Amino acid sequence: MENTFKAQRRMIFQVELFKYKGIDLNRLPVVRIGLLANMAKPDVPFSGEVDWYPLRSIDQGVNLLANRRLDVIVADGTRVAMTGTNVVVSAELPVLRYSEIALICRDIPPLRDFVQAFDRSVALVKPGT
Repeated sequence: MENTFKAQRRMIFQVELFKYKGIDLNRLPVVRIGLLANMAKPDVPFSGEVDWYPLRSIDQGVNLLANRRLDVIVADGTRVAMTGTNVVVSAELPVLRYSEIALICRDIPPLRDFVQAFDRSVALVKPGT
């Protein structure tokens, strides 16, 4: 694209399943799954009955999961980690969706500075990338 500046690094989103720590999902007759209301229902690896619950936010889903009102939530792991809870953990099932997103902005000095700062901060978080 013309007059644009692109980050060297990409943002990675992994949508996966999270559960309450210590729960065996295979033993549940019905799995109650929360996902963002605007998200399409993904294929999930449960053979039994599944009940879907729309969420307004990942924070709401983590709260409902932590209070045992849901069995699973569909979310990006980075966002779940930001909630600071220690009772919500990865369900240790395959990632449902994996996306790498490039940051592209108009090539003007403030946005160029922003993208360069983004690249530097990613390099600090994950050295060697």
